[in-house]
Amino acid sequence: MTTCWLCQKIVSIRIDAGRALPRWALSHIQNCPACAAANESATALARQLSSTANDHRRSASPFLHGKIMLAVRSLENAEPHPGRSRLGWAMAVGMICLLAASMVWLRYPPMPDQNVSKSPPAELALNVTLPSAAQVDQWTKTLDVPLEQETKLVLRDATVAINTLARGFLPEDLLASSTETTPH
Repeated sequence: MTTCWLCQKIVSIRIDAGRALPRWALSHIQNCPACAAANESATALARQLSSTANDHRRSASPFLHGKIMLAVRSLENAEPHPGRSRLGWAMAVGMICLLAASMVWLRYPPMPDQNVSKSPPAELALNVTLPSAAQVDQWTKTLDVPLEQETKLVLRDATVAINTLARGFLPEDLLASSTETTPH
C-alpha cells in the first residue's frame, strides 16, 4: 500500500514535469492494476490539458516585464538567508532517512512470535470468578459515599448563603413571618 502511494506520487510528479518514470515505478505499474489505472488517468489528463492549453493563452500585460525585472533586482540586492538552506538540507536528509527506513521495514516480513505456545484454545481460557451481588452492592455503596458527602456539603453551603442573603436584604417583619411559618 505504501509502495502504491509512493508510485502514484512519483507518476503524478513525473507526468506533470514531462519526465520519464523510473524503472521501479514502471515495473510496479505492470504488476499493480490500481497504479496502472492511476498512471493511465494521469497521462490522459496531461494530454488533454496540454492540447487545450493554447486555446486559453492570453497576452501578457505590457507592464509585466518591468515588474519582473524590478523583483529580480530587489532579490539581487537582498542578503542571502543561510538558515533557509540549512533547513532545506535538514528536511531533505530527514526524508531520505525516513524513506530508507520504510523501504527496509517493508522488505522484511514480520517474524512470527516464538513465545506463543501451541496449546489448544480451551487451555487459554481465563479463570475469573465474578463478584457476588452482595459484593457489587457493597462496592456501589462505598463508591457513592464521597459523592453523597459532597452533595450534603454543597446543600448546607447553599442554605447558609440563602439565609445570609435573606438576613441582609429582607425587612425584619417579613423575615420574622417567614421563619414562623417554615417548619424545621
